Amino acid sequence: MIKKLFFTAIVCFSNFALISQNNNYSLHFKVNGLMDTVVYLAGYYGDRNTVVDTAYPKQGKFEFEGKNELPGGIYFLVDQDKSKLFEFIVDRDQNFTIKTDTISFIHNLKIRGSNENELFFNYVQLSESLHQHAGEIRRKMQAEAAESERNNYNNTLKEINDSINQFKQQFVVNHPDHLMTLIFNALQQPDIPDTLDQSNPNFKRIQYQLYKNNYWNNVPLHDPRIIRTPVFQNKLKTFFDKIVYQHPDSLTNEIDRVLAKTDTSDIVFNYLIWHFIEQYDQEEVMGMDKIFVHLAKTYFGDSTRVITSESILNKIRKRADQIAPLLIGEPAPNMILLDTNDRFYSFYNIESDFIILFFYDFDCGVCKQEIRILKPLIDTIPLNVEVFAVCTDTNLKKWRKKIYEYDISDWANVNATRSITENYHDLYDVYATPMIYVLNRKREIIAKKIAVNQLYQFLIHYNRKNE
Repeated sequence: MIKKLFFTAIVCFSNFALISQNNNYSLHFKVNGLMDTVVYLAGYYGDRNTVVDTAYPKQGKFEFEGKNELPGGIYFLVDQDKSKLFEFIVDRDQNFTIKTDTISFIHNLKIRGSNENELFFNYVQLSESLHQHAGEIRRKMQAEAAESERNNYNNTLKEINDSINQFKQQFVVNHPDHLMTLIFNALQQPDIPDTLDQSNPNFKRIQYQLYKNNYWNNVPLHDPRIIRTPVFQNKLKTFFDKIVYQHPDSLTNEIDRVLAKTDTSDIVFNYLIWHFIEQYDQEEVMGMDKIFVHLAKTYFGDSTRVITSESILNKIRKRADQIAPLLIGEPAPNMILLDTNDRFYSFYNIESDFIILFFYDFDCGVCKQEIRILKPLIDTIPLNVEVFAVCTDTNLKKWRKKIYEYDISDWANVNATRSITENYHDLYDVYATPMIYVLNRKREIIAKKIAVNQLYQFLIHYNRKNE
């Protein structure tokens, strides 16, 4: 559900970002040798490529025009086969002409009306030339046996790398407001002092903390152009997937810290908030829904900076309210359901170290398979484990018959369609069967929506860790 909400919200927000300017754009192209009948103007938007405009070339000549200024960023042309032709900048200069040919888009390119792109293509051409030279040197190194010659090649590669770095450093000094300066800065690695004492037993931890804490220093999260470059999403993904410890509390702290850096840019804030909502409204990694609840409770209140419709805001809030009681560590909501003796029964009546809440439908093929695995697991596991089996089918007669057919009469069998507590769908977010929640002796949720074949290992590990 939230995935669909995310798509709707991001479309609404992207439209807002595109129409928030007042000036127009007029981009003219002449590509000799281009035989395509349609060409697309596209741009980066985080990890997505978005089509902005469409043109229909005649003898390689075409143009894109619009009444609203395009947001600053890296854009590119896409041919009718959906292949990228070449990139360019659209920022302060929104009226320019680019001429080139299909033999070499970059090296035969000429531009009129955009100093920003002249600087950009000067760098691209230099970079391509140096990288090509570096590739030739590496090929020679692979074929070279003499160590002295290999050392010479290594020195040449170092000189090439130094040349690129020197160009970038000088570019940043000479053109501080240029989009490429923003990109060069964002690509820098965090500064770690050389003076750290490596003999300190906490050296690795200190080094890690410095790297993590300084990671965003050179990334201008206040500048909306950053999300329309090819570097931002990789920077974001690397940080949250590889650098931050994969625990909900650690991730939440870093998300809050990153969002705080967008205080002057609602555009970057909105991109990030919807990125995090989409990423952490998922159940592939158990417990990560705690992040979604935090985001909803913290950033989707009445005075929100989130740009979307009121209906979507309300759905996000409602979803958070629904799953907040089901987070790992929370006390399990009570269910008082009809048992096989026509009496209402609660799993709070069960005395056991572990309780498995097992929601199933006896006509569900996957449920049958899971029962066949779960039954011997419960019978053989060296722990005190009971099953509170919640059938979701309304046919009570057939339900009682299936209990004996599946040989699960020693489980606490109840029918979810007869209840004196809230509807089980809402209480436990049951949208499909089978579904499992695991409770400890305190009736706290310690696992949820876990596969039966993972239960044995999980319970043994949990018990060993907490005994």
